Amino acid sequence: MNGVFLSTDNGLNWSQLNDGLPGGITIYALYLYNNYVYAGASVNGVYRRPIIELPVTLNQRIFMQGSYNPVTDAMVSDTVSVYLRNAASPYEVLDFVSAVVDSSGYASFQFSNAVNDVDYYIQLEHRNSLETWSNMPQQFSGNSLNYDFTTDASQAFGNNMIQVNASPVRFGIYSGDTDQDGTIDASDLSMIDNDATAFCKRLRSD
Repeated sequence: MNGVFLSTDNGLNWSQLNDGLPGGITIYALYLYNNYVYAGASVNGVYRRPIIELPVTLNQRIFMQGSYNPVTDAMVSDTVSVYLRNAASPYEVLDFVSAVVDSSGYASFQFSNAVNDVDYYIQLEHRNSLETWSNMPQQFSGNSLNYDFTTDASQAFGNNMIQVNASPVRFGIYSGDTDQDGTIDASDLSMIDNDATAFCKRLRSD
């Protein structure tokens, strides 16, 4: 329950007066406790509101190998999922967001459970690409983080990207893992061949 509370017995019992402070009220004291801020608004009145954490934003650039056209330096826009993982083993998932990556490779991902000044691995997932992680844990600062996977293979853990353009130099995450088993092999090629024969579009095998 939020609002202004009044005590008439020196703080033993409290009753709610309203859900907000009226105009012209002076705050005499502030106190933070258990994710709430308490404001002393008069001799007996206390105003309580929850502390709301602002989301943090990951501004990221990604190219997918199979969707990228080196002639136009652009790709087919598509959805990518980003997982923020703990920087220490077993690297548990701490937050997850999906967003549309535009034709220039840019996308913004807003996370509600991540905070500033904490190390996170960035994990990328796309419907027919190899899972790819950032080369090192990254931190949000001022509620934002910029990370560009396209500049060099070393931006990915284990240099796990492929060069998709020489001028300008661009790198992309590997395409072809249509069954999402972590490898690109004959089973993926079979899915691609079957869907191509059936003239299917916008599937994992695209």
